[in-house]
Amino acid sequence: MHTTVAGCSITINYSTKVTFDYPIEETVNVGGVAIVILQIPDSGGMTENVFGVTAKNRVIWKIERIDGTATDPVNRYVGFGNQRDNHIYVSNWNGVVVEIDAQTGKIVKSEWLK
Repeated sequence: MHTTVAGCSITINYSTKVTFDYPIEETVNVGGVAIVILQIPDSGGMTENVFGVTAKNRVIWKIERIDGTATDPVNRYVGFGNQRDNHIYVSNWNGVVVEIDAQTGKIVKSEWLK
């Protein structure tokens, strides 16, 4: 899968692009899904800033909300970790690392590592 990122937009396989409200911080391809982390400012009020985009340039999921960290906008996700099968680890600013299913965006496991 070929992805191109420009500001708030991602294009997969040279097809129609998907545009988000915020710039794209980072992307990774897992199991045929481009996983996107958006760069949310501290004042953005959005902690669920991870999305899955298909090769048909459709957003198929938004990461689940974690009640323990979702109330503070500074707890947005900031980076990817290891991949395993169709799972990827994503960490937030507060030290919480979640393992998500790349096909559904569902959180499989969550732990605090700071």
